[in-house]
Amino acid sequence: MGGASRGGAGVPRPERGAAAKKGGARKRDARKRGGSDSDDRPSVRITFGADASGRLPRPGGKRRRGGPSSIAACEEAVRRDPRSAAARMDLALFLSTAGRIDEAIAALDVDARIEGPRHEALALRGVMLMGASRMQEAARAFKSAVKADPGYAMGHMGLGMACMQLGRHADAGEAFAEAARCDPSSADARIGIGCALEESGRAADALALFAEAALLDPDSAVPHMRAGAALLREGRYKRALAAYTRAARIDPGLAEAHAKRGRALLNTGRYKRALAAYDRAVALDSGGWRAHSGRAEALQQLGSHEEALAAIDRAAEIEPGSSNVQLLRGIVLYSCGRFKEAGAALKEAKRLDPDNRYVEHAIDMFRPKLEGA
Repeated sequence: MGGASRGGAGVPRPERGAAAKKGGARKRDARKRGGSDSDDRPSVRITFGADASGRLPRPGGKRRRGGPSSIAACEEAVRRDPRSAAARMDLALFLSTAGRIDEAIAALDVDARIEGPRHEALALRGVMLMGASRMQEAARAFKSAVKADPGYAMGHMGLGMACMQLGRHADAGEAFAEAARCDPSSADARIGIGCALEESGRAADALALFAEAALLDPDSAVPHMRAGAALLREGRYKRALAAYTRAARIDPGLAEAHAKRGRALLNTGRYKRALAAYDRAVALDSGGWRAHSGRAEALQQLGSHEEALAAIDRAAEIEPGSSNVQLLRGIVLYSCGRFKEAGAALKEAKRLDPDNRYVEHAIDMFRPKLEGA
């Protein structure tokens, strides 16, 4: 893929084997279709992992040596030197780690007033606002960060992620492209551009970018997960299975990779293998409702209706607000001959999503037995 030709965002072509920075673009499930799982419509969010001490790193990825070790110590440092931007950033980081987001943002706001538009403080403010689901404010903070330092890749990444959450996919693509120009070795920037292109219906270009990201960061499962999601939604189930299998090999402990393998296997009619993949996902993360729902679907297809009912009940317990879970629960209950309960589950599915046409289809198909229950 060339620099500005296929990617559509003016991205420089990365050199193979370049070091990549991890931890930026991540996927999250969104819009649902018929069935027990989502269609993996991409949406990206910014994440900063915590180090061994549980402290959030700075936007630049570095910690100050000899820095404070608690909120109280940070507050004391600020009292000693109220004009110290570093002390206020330390305080904001500790407050954020403690879940005190509004106080953390307030500390950064003071920092901006006394020190001027510092790009790292502004970007960190954006991160915290995103964590509080205040996307418009986050986008403004990231815009201020890149205005203060146009070469700051993290600021452009944050702006792209905020724009994705706001549904501004063209703006997101431009921001991610700027991040790639600032940091040509960034796999995350390629993933971000790919997600933006995918949302614009350019799946082929998105897949090319995910492939580039995989070359930049061969130890990351994320590009393969993104490719799998795009392929799954395109109906290219065998290629999606291959992508998810690569992700699971790179990160065997990633429950979502095994669950998505299960989805691809279900869609190719390989129900026993799908069940094994979902079993693995549940073993890794028993709180993942989609894995329980997928197990139920595989068991239902294999004729193990009572086991399927136990699995879908578990999914409904974890995620009671999913129309698709209630739909599958109704189908499984119907297969168990529990028509009255099946009708109640389908009614609940319709209440949760009145526009779910698969629910209407199930109700119409089962109507004779449901009305006689």
